Amino acid sequence: MLVALLGWVLGMAPGGASPSVRAAQVAWTARTAASRAAVQLPRPGWEQLAAGPVQVIYPAGHQEGAFWVRDYALASLPRVAQVTGLPLPDQPAVFVVHASPADLARSFGWDPQDPPLGFYAAGVIHVADPLTWAGERETFMRLGPVPHELAHWLLDRAALGNYPAWFTEGLAQAVDRELTGFTFSWAGRCPPVAWDDLNGGFASLPTDDAYGAALCLYDRLAAQAGPGHLAQLARELAAGRPFAAAARQVYGVEPARLLPGAPGS
Repeated sequence: MLVALLGWVLGMAPGGASPSVRAAQVAWTARTAASRAAVQLPRPGWEQLAAGPVQVIYPAGHQEGAFWVRDYALASLPRVAQVTGLPLPDQPAVFVVHASPADLARSFGWDPQDPPLGFYAAGVIHVADPLTWAGERETFMRLGPVPHELAHWLLDRAALGNYPAWFTEGLAQAVDRELTGFTFSWAGRCPPVAWDDLNGGFASLPTDDAYGAALCLYDRLAAQAGPGHLAQLARELAAGRPFAAAARQVYGVEPARLLPGAPGS
């Protein structure tokens, strides 16, 4: 599988491709394949549910939560693909269910007092057992991370890892808004974040500014093009083109100029 993926990456049309982007895509391919293979290996104390386009790996004793995740992922995946226009990969979406939000945080070395409910990394979607925080399926489906993380996975796979962090976070928030109606407190704001900061220091920005600017800029880009824009952009990115160049090609605009306060905006 890894050899096939590497061949696909290296065999794509090179016109306009950046050598540094190509090198990063080769590394992405190897890292993603290794990550997915590692979590899929049989391990003591862990069990698996396979359901066609979705695979769920979970700790023993958390089967009911794993069923919730499986069912919601199966229902959400085609809807996320339809909303985004991104293709469904041949490989299944792999979910790892953690025993609790705190356990998920500890798995990545984060503060268990401020845990996430879901996280996408290197081809694998990590979620906390919904029974430990949601209580009811309806709450899980309204507030849970499944559509959000599936959007990250579909973009990552379609673009071969070639996109800035703000763009995938803007997309995932737009998917939440469309499918569940869920928005964060910063939705609707367009914070005046500099292009260089958004691209080079996204994780260091205040959360409201980073994610508010991400959603704002994603929406402004999407408004420049018709249906199918995201799939077209993903093809440009998968071909190894830098993000700004690919965005100019698809949206006909310099993305930095869509930020509030940017010259010419």
